[in-house]
Amino acid sequence: MAKKEKDLIEVANVFNLIAYKLNFRIKNSSEQLLSIDVLRDNVKKDLLQLTTKRVENIFIEAKSNQLLLLRDKKPTIINLIKDITESTLIKYYGQSVQINKEIIIKSSFIRPVLEDVKMLIDIPLSLISDKNDKAKSFQLTFTPIYDEVTDSFLEALLENLILELSNCAMSIIITEFSTVSNIRQNLYRSKFLSLRNIERFKNNLIWQLNVKKYILRPKNIYDSQYDIWVIRENGINKRFIYANRSCEMLTLRDSSLVIITYTELQDFLISRIDEFIYTLGNGIRYSLTTVVGQIIGLIWKGIIEGLKK
Repeated sequence: MAKKEKDLIEVANVFNLIAYKLNFRIKNSSEQLLSIDVLRDNVKKDLLQLTTKRVENIFIEAKSNQLLLLRDKKPTIINLIKDITESTLIKYYGQSVQINKEIIIKSSFIRPVLEDVKMLIDIPLSLISDKNDKAKSFQLTFTPIYDEVTDSFLEALLENLILELSNCAMSIIITEFSTVSNIRQNLYRSKFLSLRNIERFKNNLIWQLNVKKYILRPKNIYDSQYDIWVIRENGINKRFIYANRSCEMLTLRDSSLVIITYTELQDFLISRIDEFIYTLGNGIRYSLTTVVGQIIGLIWKGIIEGLKK
């Protein structure tokens, strides 16, 4: 068997394993909201399987055509979201719907994904193309905590990409098409059939997005970590992995730097408070030991003197 054919089979096997996981529990078991939470179980499964297949096609194409690795991946992400959104709407709405790319680009839900394009797709693509030789991007980002490209690690990165893309596609549907009753009836869980509940859910998503943008993301960059979505036995979970994000520190805006400054101040104050409490505790313990010891000594001496009489 030719090496190229063998490599393509390995890629397909990774995606087959992810597709197999989607046949089981895919409930959101994390504390964060996902846009796909509004979907009925069968629709959610179909969306994730569709996304898995689309992502697999991109990776197989990249394995066959190395030139794809050199291109800007943001258009790839945008095209994937457009394709997944349109395919989902056609299947469950019954009509062909064309999504304007400008809607995707300007969406506040998509922008964070485009900012993380390196972690989402650049690194997984480089690992697929150069797994045995330890891709340079892997070494720069994950060494020394993760010094080997394992199948489980690659699988986790791909699961994160699939879940993020599915989430983006569903965000477009929620923001642009939730007023269409047929779409709510065909896609959404019964809890989200009313406009009031879907608007409340959308507001909660926006709030969570702002918290992530202005607080969690700069903190994660400062902590050299990255949060990814993974599929486990109990459903969809959030996991933190080490990632060297020094270059991203240089791109942070002033509002994000405020969070980092606050974190530094918090670390400084907590350590100083801990030292103060420790010193105070030692002083109180010494004082009590000395005073109580002297009192017990005097009492005992008084008892001895009394017995002598």
